[in-house]
Amino acid sequence: MLALQSEYRIQAEDRWSALNSSRVTHTDPAMSRYYTLVAAIDAGWRVEPPIYLRADWSMAAKDSKVYHFVLQRDAKRMTTLLNVPDCEAVQRLITDNGWWVSPSD
Repeated sequence: MLALQSEYRIQAEDRWSALNSSRVTHTDPAMSRYYTLVAAIDAGWRVEPPIYLRADWSMAAKDSKVYHFVLQRDAKRMTTLLNVPDCEAVQRLITDNGWWVSPSD
């Protein structure tokens, strides 16, 4: 059982490092996450629709929203979740790619 837990932890860390290996920093946190999403797509990750739009519980403003992207990479059999704050750039990316957004509850 302990071996399975260790194996799972290593796989999860590999997913995270693979996704964030080309992370771009930006003064605006929303744009930083947006650039991480674009870099992931450029690196071979695929967005698995639907994209979920939910309230951002980490923000003080009650009307802040965040998109939850499920990303998958076939060659490595990896799936992960990337949260990107709502901004014009991410809205345009969603529209340009024809991705479906699940409405918030």
